[in-house]
Amino acid sequence: MTAGAPTPNINAVLAPAAHITGTVTRAGGGTLGSFNVWAFVSDGSGGWRVASSSAVAGDGSYDVGGLAAGSYRVSFGDISGDYLGQWWNNKPDVASADPVTVAAGATIRTSTPRCSATLRRATT
Repeated sequence: MTAGAPTPNINAVLAPAAHITGTVTRAGGGTLGSFNVWAFVSDGSGGWRVASSSAVAGDGSYDVGGLAAGSYRVSFGDISGDYLGQWWNNKPDVASADPVTVAAGATIRTSTPRCSATLRRATT
């Protein structure tokens, strides 16, 4: 490379991103907006890291995109603390959460109930 000179042939082929979509509702019915959904991926050392996240829209829908093909653990949470968080399939933590596996470019849609959650109000 020469300073100030263009470098040719810096190319890339991008794979299509996968998405996990669904709906977050409150126990007893109704949607919950202004909450968050996170997709965690193994860090390879026994831990987990956030791969992508999504805010929940006012109608309760979410779309966690930008995911590579693979297996994820999905967490639903209320950062205000009014509702108890949970992991997909009503699990209490990442260790017990069931995996959601996506293929490159695939979308696990709202019509797949496995990607939706019902949160219950926190008690004091």
